[in-house]
Amino acid sequence: MALLTCDYRNNGAQTVDTIRMHAFARSEGRAVEWSKERVDFAVPGGIEPGETVREVVYLTKPLPERAAGFDVRYDIEVWQVLGADGSILESAE
Repeated sequence: MALLTCDYRNNGAQTVDTIRMHAFARSEGRAVEWSKERVDFAVPGGIEPGETVREVVYLTKPLPERAAGFDVRYDIEVWQVLGADGSILESAE
C-alpha cells in the first residue's frame, strides 16, 4: 500500500471532477511492473480551469513480498478526466 502526493493542473475550460488513472509500481531493470492499480480519484471540490491542486492518492494494492529490497517507484498514467457534469473531458482510450 502507498500514499502518493500528486499535483494536478486543469489547463482546460471546464471544471474537473474525477481523474481516472493507472498507478504502476516499477523497479529499474525489471521488464514487468510489481503491480498495476486502477484509481478513480474524485477530487474534493473539483479543479477549476487554471487551478492547480495537490492531493494525496491512496493505493490499496500491496506489493509482493519479493519486491522488498528493490527501489520501487510509482508512475501515474492518467487515462480519463471527467467534468463536473460527468462528461468525458479527456480520454486516452
